[in-house]
Amino acid sequence: MSTIMSAASLAPQIVSDANAGTLWPTGADADERLFALWRRFRAAEAAARAADRESEAATDRLPAWAKCGRMFTDLHGREYGDLAYCPPIELKSKKTAGVWNYHGPDVRAVRPCDDYIEQYYEYYCRDFGAAKADRWRRWILARRDEALSRREAAECKLNIPALEQAADLAWEEKDRIEEEIVAFAPATPNLVGALLLIEARYRYAGIKEDGSAELAPRLLGVIRPLLTGLIAEEVAQLAVK
Repeated sequence: MSTIMSAASLAPQIVSDANAGTLWPTGADADERLFALWRRFRAAEAAARAADRESEAATDRLPAWAKCGRMFTDLHGREYGDLAYCPPIELKSKKTAGVWNYHGPDVRAVRPCDDYIEQYYEYYCRDFGAAKADRWRRWILARRDEALSRREAAECKLNIPALEQAADLAWEEKDRIEEEIVAFAPATPNLVGALLLIEARYRYAGIKEDGSAELAPRLLGVIRPLLTGLIAEEVAQLAVK
C-alpha cells in the first residue's frame, strides 16, 4: 500500500475519533519509536541525495564526447535530432560515413539508437538485400560497442560506476526505512503525519500528475492539531513553505 493510501485510510478515523473525544494511542513509547524511525529516514534520504550529487558531479566531468548528444549531424558537423545515450561512432572512412542514413547523403546518424538501426536495417533489406543489410548491421553494432567501451573506460577513470552503485544502495536504504514507517504500529496521528510528510515532501515533490502532492498537504492541515514533537515540527516547516 502506498503512503498516501495508508495515510488517507487512517486520517478520517483519527479526525472522527478526535472530534468524538476518543483517545488514540499516543503514548510516549510509540511516539519515541516513530521519531527515532523518522530521524533514520531523514538521514537516509539526505545521504541518498548526497550520493546522487556526487555521482552527478563525476558525470559532469566526463569529456564532451562521452556525454549524451544529438543523434544526427549534418555535413558541417552540427548536431540535431533526438538526444541519444550512445557516444559518437567513429567513422573510419568517407565511404562508410555517408552511406548509412536513409534521411539522405547530407545526414549522418553518429549516435544511432536501437530503433534507428532497425529502421535502417529494414530500408537496407528492401533496397540492397538481406545479406548486405546483415553485414551493415553487424558493422554498425560493432562500431557502437566500441564507442560504448570507450565511454565505459572514461567512466571508470572517474569512478562513476561505483558512485552510481553507492547512490542506488543509499536510495534502497531510504526505501527500506520508509517501508518500516508504513508498517509501523500503533496507528497514531503522528504516524499519519509521517506518512503524509513522505508523500508531500519526498516522494511527489513537484509532481502533480496523480494529485498526491496536493492531497497530502490538505490532509496534513486537517490533522495538524493532533500532531506532536518531531512530526509536528516538520509539518510546521512544510506549512511555512
